[in-house]
Amino acid sequence: MEQLRRNARGNFNERIPEVFWEYTSRRTLVCEFLEGVTVLEYLRSLEAGDELLPRRLEALGFDAPTFAQNIIDNFVSDAFRHGMFHADLHPANLMILPGNCIGYVDFGITAVLSRYSRKNLIAMTYALVRADTEGMCVPFFNVSVMDAASDVEAFREGLKRLEVEWYVPDGRGRTLNVNITTVMLDMIKLSRQTGIWPERDVVKYIRSAVAADGLINRFAAGFDLGQHLATICNEQLSSQARASLVTYHSFVNWTTSTGHMMEDGMLRMNKFLNRVASGELLPTDHATPAPLQSQQTLRRNGVRLATASFVVSLLVVTTGESAQLGINLFTAAALFVAVSALMLFRTIGKLA
Repeated sequence: MEQLRRNARGNFNERIPEVFWEYTSRRTLVCEFLEGVTVLEYLRSLEAGDELLPRRLEALGFDAPTFAQNIIDNFVSDAFRHGMFHADLHPANLMILPGNCIGYVDFGITAVLSRYSRKNLIAMTYALVRADTEGMCVPFFNVSVMDAASDVEAFREGLKRLEVEWYVPDGRGRTLNVNITTVMLDMIKLSRQTGIWPERDVVKYIRSAVAADGLINRFAAGFDLGQHLATICNEQLSSQARASLVTYHSFVNWTTSTGHMMEDGMLRMNKFLNRVASGELLPTDHATPAPLQSQQTLRRNGVRLATASFVVSLLVVTTGESAQLGINLFTAAALFVAVSALMLFRTIGKLA
């Protein structure tokens, strides 16, 4: 409960009771009391035709589709972003709080997902809602236990048979025609038949997804869970891609390659400046006598070298690069200015 509460900081759609540790002992748990109505009470009032409770909740701003979306958002965020989620989404464990916020109680069943499992579950879920059964296989295998008796090909063929029942054409491709519960249960049955066993916490994820789907179907039947999951998974995949750019290994690779580029670049720059200083890059004017032409060439080269040094120095100053040696812009610029200055002095020496 304490960890889930920390993870939910900043999320106004998720409320986890605070634990009062000063009153808590080995036998007694004392926590914050959440004032609200459980989802179970709400569903029972709907089934009984009692309009008093639904009207009272609507007067407080309750909106079933928004509440359903928040359930999925919280579940996916907890599972994929933090790797820890409430794994017993029973109607009695969820409370309707003001602002369509969900209050959570009873944390006897929770699950923890590794980064590896999260990555594969996102990929599997995204492939599911995009009608890509082949794309579901590899992520599912990655988070499952297999042995010599496991029949991978039978699992693939089984998914191909099931996709006929799962999806229908929609003009642009195919869309999910059954609920998530049906899909998940079909996959579990198929995994048992083919000897491919998902890991324990993955089973908890599937179980929670089934529970959330069942709740939504009961009080927000028109909610498009498949489309919403596609949007969330796409965002999570994009977030993972951005995060992978700043990992330790990617940073080491970047700095190493940058060092090689700077080293190679300095050699190329040195050759270029030598060619400029010697006049190789300037066209020859045959109408001008050779001695005068040489003097004019050296003067033009001197102006170009001085201009290059000045421009590079100005760029470093205006971009605010700190004056610190290392693999950075300041070092590259300093080396460029130093080499071009040497070329300039050599050119001036030839003019003298």
